[in-house]
Amino acid sequence: MMKKTLVMAGCTLTACTGMAFGQAHVALGHLPAGGHVDYDFMLLTGEIYIGMTTPLGSLGTNFATPDTRLSMHQAGGSAIIDNDDAGVDGRGGGAVGPVRGSAIRYGAGGTDNYTARVRGFGAGDTGSFAITSAKITPGMGYDFNDIEGNDTPADAQLISLGVMQAKVGFGSLTNDDIDYFAVNMLAGDVLSVMTAPMSSLASQNFLIVDTRLDIRDGAGNIIITNDDAGSDGWGATSGLPVRGSVLRYEATADGVVYFAVRGFGSNDVGDYAVLVSLIPAPGAGVVLLAGLGVAARRRRA
Repeated sequence: MMKKTLVMAGCTLTACTGMAFGQAHVALGHLPAGGHVDYDFMLLTGEIYIGMTTPLGSLGTNFATPDTRLSMHQAGGSAIIDNDDAGVDGRGGGAVGPVRGSAIRYGAGGTDNYTARVRGFGAGDTGSFAITSAKITPGMGYDFNDIEGNDTPADAQLISLGVMQAKVGFGSLTNDDIDYFAVNMLAGDVLSVMTAPMSSLASQNFLIVDTRLDIRDGAGNIIITNDDAGSDGWGATSGLPVRGSVLRYEATADGVVYFAVRGFGSNDVGDYAVLVSLIPAPGAGVVLLAGLGVAARRRRA
């Protein structure tokens, strides 16, 4: 078993429990055979954790290795929620599979120490992965906000993401709305994106707004899309209905990649959070020191 903390902006979630809302993070890890990797942090009552894993062991083909599970634990106890395969994966011009990444959304029922645990589906599942996470304090600031008028690829809102950087944003959907966002990517870069419905938190769930999440080309054509993915929980309650979405995408050429958030139906309206991270192509920006889960930055050519 490997014990780690999520590093962000020079501190760790364990040490920076009072960090401002809107700070997201992406970390690399190595899943040992038969073991797991823990990421520890504190949540205050009503705070939200959202996170997803992105398997990196078979890039260039799919996101199938290693097959991860992601679970949430309170104060070292048993899993409150546990997820196996979540979302839709894509590469270049279409979908790839099988899906082996995981995703969870969790609302804290009380102030305590929590653990997000990554383990393999089976004892022999091993390899490199990324975990993209954010701790959300409802009503506080975000890394970016949806700017209306971003309803087409030509008007997409540019999200600036550096090497091994994650951001969490806030958006609102109205009738027949679609919010386009753009990210500059190099061939081999990986984009991880997930949504969390935010309009029903007072009811301690993630039901509203029911989102769909797309990767699209410059003409607005859908490359991959996802409706409901992951596992949701609040306090001691697991198995909540899921209405958020999850995508992973590997670019095969340099250029702009568009992701879009819309309602499941034209009348689905409400607020959402969107978490996005950029992982560089292997050898281009970050090297994972095998077996250590340590990220080292390397200058791109």
